[in-house]
Amino acid sequence: MSDDRVSVWHDGRVRQEIRLPNVDRVRAAFSDRPGSVYFWVAGGLCHLTADEHTGEYRLGPIYSMPGLPQFAETFGYCKNGYFAVYGTVDIPKRRTILALVELPKP
Repeated sequence: MSDDRVSVWHDGRVRQEIRLPNVDRVRAAFSDRPGSVYFWVAGGLCHLTADEHTGEYRLGPIYSMPGLPQFAETFGYCKNGYFAVYGTVDIPKRRTILALVELPKP
């Protein structure tokens, strides 16, 4: 599998492969609800959603997240609808940041 693709698994096997644009690697992946998956990549936060009839996932919007540390020490999904990123930025001077990115409402 190419580095720019993610696999959708169901019942222990790959059901679908999806290409994510502008990917050097997937930094984080999480689901905020059934049928909705996010991937944090170099280009931002990619959102995949499943068609309610076929279950096939499609790439939706890619949300830009400028200013977030690319090498975050800690990140994760908060159940109240946020993606949290904690890390260190060296430009223009070294500082530590905590960013809360509000996810779109369903």
